[in-house]
Amino acid sequence: MAIGGTRVKPSDEKSIFIRSFDARYYHPDIILIYGGQNDRDPGLKSEKNHFVHPDEIVAWEKSCKVMATNDTVSFISAYKGMVEMLMETCPKARIYLVTQMRVRADVGMVGKKSPYNNKYNGIVRFPSFEEVLNWEKTDRFPKVQYIRAIGHFYGLPVIDLLDNSGITDYNAREFYGEPAYDCTQVHPNKEGYKRMAECMATYF
Repeated sequence: MAIGGTRVKPSDEKSIFIRSFDARYYHPDIILIYGGQNDRDPGLKSEKNHFVHPDEIVAWEKSCKVMATNDTVSFISAYKGMVEMLMETCPKARIYLVTQMRVRADVGMVGKKSPYNNKYNGIVRFPSFEEVLNWEKTDRFPKVQYIRAIGHFYGLPVIDLLDNSGITDYNAREFYGEPAYDCTQVHPNKEGYKRMAECMATYF
């Protein structure tokens, strides 16, 4: 059911959250939820939420199960609502949550022309490898932590590609294509997809 470039949050009708309502019509035996790559806002909307630990944050955030576009719904609320809805509508299916894995980011790379607006991104996004590691830690790792916590909350297995794929910030170049205009590449090459498949297979 995957469509590239979409988010978990129900920002539009192509979101993973909204399309998951159709999963029941496929009568699935196994459901792999692999989302969050494009979600730019893993943060929370609940102002009263003062928790720090991912498990506490996930437990606090209410799930959203309303099939409608809504950009104010948090990543966690949409993800929880999707999981609950799939558990209810596909009770016989085995559900696995899949985390993101580390991606390729090149140090000191000056951006290329954007394929979306043809403008030149003439900045050095990552002047040092420390900046690459910081980006992973602040932009991507929180979503992985939330997915792990959601798995704990519902008692579902989590296929942890971040820790178990063997792909790191140091060897990512071997598993991804050339960086895009934003100095990163999130789409694996043939070897990267093979490594993902091998990692997933160990859970089955």
